[in-house]
Amino acid sequence: KKNSGVYEVYVESYNNPNFSIEVLIKSLNVARISLFDKPIGYGFNNYNFAHKKYIKQITLENIHIGKVNIFDGASNFSKIITEFGILGVFFLLYLGYFFIKNKKDDPINIFVISVLVLQLIRGVGYFNGGFMLFMILSYYLLKKT
Repeated sequence: KKNSGVYEVYVESYNNPNFSIEVLIKSLNVARISLFDKPIGYGFNNYNFAHKKYIKQITLENIHIGKVNIFDGASNFSKIITEFGILGVFFLLYLGYFFIKNKKDDPINIFVISVLVLQLIRGVGYFNGGFMLFMILSYYLLKKT
């Protein structure tokens, strides 16, 4: 029997495999394995090398999952960790700390946090409109404080 992770429990409970969730879990597993195997990361925009190296170590419900989101990881969270390793983890922790510390109910702050969460969970790469918008608004907030 396969490992009983979150996704497997979901599939067994609802008998409804979800392609998107499995792609996301696959990318998180690539990030987890690469963080311990190569702690300094694979370098900017090199997620595909980690994916190619670790995909055979990951249990997949659907064999076609291994062929999707090879270059972007389906999530900026897993992409940052895979490409920048420990530095990526520290960057993500710093972002979290910065937004938790900045407790102003400013509408732009709430908007930036919502864009951040969306981009980290399901953003596909650094150069899409949402991620660029997040970077511009974050710069604005840093200058404002």
